[in-house]
Amino acid sequence: MIKIRTFRNSDTSEIIRLTTTVVKEFLDYTDEDLQDLITDLSDIKKNYLDKGGNFIVCTINDNIIGTIALLPQKKHVVKLKRMYLYKAYRGKEHGSNIFNFAENWCKDNDFNKIILSTYPPFTGSKFYKKMGFNIYKNIGKKTFYEKYLETI
Repeated sequence: MIKIRTFRNSDTSEIIRLTTTVVKEFLDYTDEDLQDLITDLSDIKKNYLDKGGNFIVCTINDNIIGTIALLPQKKHVVKLKRMYLYKAYRGKEHGSNIFNFAENWCKDNDFNKIILSTYPPFTGSKFYKKMGFNIYKNIGKKTFYEKYLETI
């Protein structure tokens, strides 16, 4: 059974495993590089929830298969981070479902703009365009996206 929900403290080790697995698919990172990458994941409550953000997980049969983190940047603007999905679940609408859950959370919490940045090999441009994002700038190899949310 598929469920999308906010992070629980007991999810930390599964989230770190997902993150390191997906990153290793694309980059030749050492264990030291991975430690630097996952530092904020050691205390998700402090680094995301306590700052007014959210950390969302998608589970199948209680196993985490995907994540999205949202971190407020300034009034009404939230940054999307930590969007990871195990390879076996890509292309099956799980990424869209997690994103839609995150977008609804943003609207419910008075955010009207989502921003994100990415760089090769994590471009995801087809997915982000499908989800309604537009590129607003490129700096070097880094691409910056934004999406304005419709408010009621």
